[in-house]
Amino acid sequence: MAEEARKFGRRLAEATGLEIVEWDERLTTEGARRTMLGTGPKRGRRREKGGADRLAAAMVLRAYLASLG
Repeated sequence: MAEEARKFGRRLAEATGLEIVEWDERLTTEGARRTMLGTGPKRGRRREKGGADRLAAAMVLRAYLASLG
C-alpha cells in the first residue's frame, strides 16, 4: 500500500503543482482507539463508525503541524 500511496502522491503533485508531504501514520488508529478507551466516550459511542478514524486523522494532523515548528 505504501508504494501505491507514493505513486498517488506523485501524480497529485504533478497534477496540482503542490508539494505533497508523506507522513507515516502507522499505528495512529490503534493509538486513537486506546485514547478513546482511556478518556473517550461511553462504550456505545466508541463503536460509532469512523470515530477512531476521525481521531487518528486529527492526531496525524496535529503531529504534522507540530513538526512545522
